[in-house]
Amino acid sequence: MATQDGVAATVLACRYELGPIVGQGGMAVVYRAKDLRLDRQVAVKILRAELAGQPESRHRFEAEARAAARVEHPNVVAVYDSGEDGEIPFLVTECLSGRTLNDELADGPLSPERLRNVLREILAALQAAHAAGVIATCWQHPCTSRPSGRQAKPRRRAVTSILSASWRTRR
Repeated sequence: MATQDGVAATVLACRYELGPIVGQGGMAVVYRAKDLRLDRQVAVKILRAELAGQPESRHRFEAEARAAARVEHPNVVAVYDSGEDGEIPFLVTECLSGRTLNDELADGPLSPERLRNVLREILAALQAAHAAGVIATCWQHPCTSRPSGRQAKPRRRAVTSILSASWRTRR
């Protein structure tokens, strides 16, 4: 079978059918995927194959999954699952769609009312993260999106008391 960034199949853990890459960073690649068991769209974040054998990278990735799962709030992306496929760790979250904040900013400045709403939603998410013991250290506005009729949801670039995690937002 073909590989995708070191993953030996297009179906991860006999459950998640990987689709297109929707984001990537230094540690991981995020795919749009289908949860074959529950018949729903999800996002699957996979630790890069070249980092999977490094204990520190694995530890950070796993700490991110645990930190992300602790934050439950309407403005925070839900964590559905985490695990390993072979030696490759993965994290499964709610799949976000809609326009990003970058898309909105490309259209011009936000109205004062829109800006207040965005900030209110982001601050509510940060408050929920802090209440769960997760300290957000960096916010990635390019990843902010808003599905029609939904609120902003941080995916995560955060730090627990010791370890880094990653945050994103959606709208």
